[in-house]
Amino acid sequence: MSTPDDATPREAPVKDAPLAVTEALAHPGPPGELPAGPAAEPAAKRRTATTVVALLLLIVVLVAVGLAVLLVHDRGDRDRRQAVDAARTQALATAKKAAPLLLSYDYRTLDKDFKAALSYTDGEFKKQYQQTTSSVVSPVAVRYKAVVRAELIELGASSATDDKVVVIAFLNQVTTSTRVTGTKLDQSRVRMVLQRSGSDWKVVSVQAL
Repeated sequence: MSTPDDATPREAPVKDAPLAVTEALAHPGPPGELPAGPAAEPAAKRRTATTVVALLLLIVVLVAVGLAVLLVHDRGDRDRRQAVDAARTQALATAKKAAPLLLSYDYRTLDKDFKAALSYTDGEFKKQYQQTTSSVVSPVAVRYKAVVRAELIELGASSATDDKVVVIAFLNQVTTSTRVTGTKLDQSRVRMVLQRSGSDWKVVSVQAL
């Protein structure tokens, strides 16, 4: 014979309830998702540190490259300036010797005078000078016993590159001949162009100003 207590169904005790509550409190995220534990933080910090180091290295490399480019550029400019300065000095030294010779002659020593002047010339100007002195200047100089002495007063470079220099020269020309009484003084200003020819400088143009 059953009793009232036997007729009432009994609920099974919840033995795992405390464990379930503990896990829920410890891991409040969605089911199956593992929380980011303490081990994940050092890895993230290491990645951040690696990125920062890489950026710093890149900046250092870029700065070094920029400095190297500036140094090369400055060195190139300095070398070019030195080359131009050397060219100007050499060309002026040549012009100082050439200008008086090109504008002087003596009817008694024409061949010698023109040969000396020609040694400082080159290119088309050399041909023109040779033709003019032989066909025009020489006959007139011999006929009138002309002697022209050119004295260099001053000269300077108006422009210069490492292979071409333009020179302005001021000269006094003193002329004696049977056509004039006494002496005649002419003040001349000429523009001379000199170009590098191997290790020398040659006059390639002379123009009266």
